[in-house]
Amino acid sequence: MSYQTISTSNVVEFIPRQEQPVKADIENGYTKIANELLEALCLVHLSSRQHRVFLAVVRKTYGFNKKNDWLTVEQLCELIGYDSDYRNVCADLRELKARKLILQEGRKIGPNPVVSEWVLIKPRCSKSTTKVVENNHQPSGRNQPPKCSKSTTQVVENNHYRCLKSTTTKDKKDNKPKNTNPKDNARQKKSAALDLSNLPAWLSVASMEEFIRHRREIRKPLTPLALSKLVGKLETFRAQGHDVQSILDESIANGWQGVFEPKGPRQTANVVDWNDTSWGDDLGEW
Repeated sequence: MSYQTISTSNVVEFIPRQEQPVKADIENGYTKIANELLEALCLVHLSSRQHRVFLAVVRKTYGFNKKNDWLTVEQLCELIGYDSDYRNVCADLRELKARKLILQEGRKIGPNPVVSEWVLIKPRCSKSTTKVVENNHQPSGRNQPPKCSKSTTQVVENNHYRCLKSTTTKDKKDNKPKNTNPKDNARQKKSAALDLSNLPAWLSVASMEEFIRHRREIRKPLTPLALSKLVGKLETFRAQGHDVQSILDESIANGWQGVFEPKGPRQTANVVDWNDTSWGDDLGEW
């Protein structure tokens, strides 16, 4: 029996490379942060990315002894190691601004040092409210978010958070008038008939009724005051020698809301002056 000898002289043992540990040291720089801000940051309810974005804002401002600075989204994404859609970071900045964690002055942003203004817990209030709750003490269950019903408005104020939403209460809904249908209101307006008994003798009642019906059809019904103004305007046109019936017919045919003076030549009105005796001058002597 023969045995084959295997040489192990060419086998190389790879030793894993050990990276040098990175130790944080204030000698390499530090950021001054108030203890109240850190304590409020421990209580605030944010998503993981929102936490990182807020800390990036702190680093880019307080880390350079600035209260705010002009920061780009690319800078924040690079600092938090985020390589996905940058619009998500923009949404986080809007959320932090809405909850008063950061302030904006022009194009500059920075942390809000007034931590009492922070909304630590995102309110889960519905779109309708009117119940006001004021509490200067910690609610039951530490920093529990206010739960607003669909028909109440809840304002919660305490030393840690403030949640405000405004809506319509059930009582206000009950106080609304029952008849809110615009079609019903239109019918009520149409049912109110205009008084045509005081029309002048030269104005035909049938013609005026046609014009009133025309105004209702174009959804511009006449009011008693508008009727009085209309009659006065027609009387002015009549005194100038125009035919009132033709004016009304022209407005209806053209779908006009009002009446207008015709552009054609005026008709001379046959007005008899019974006190005029000049006709006798042409008779001569008998």
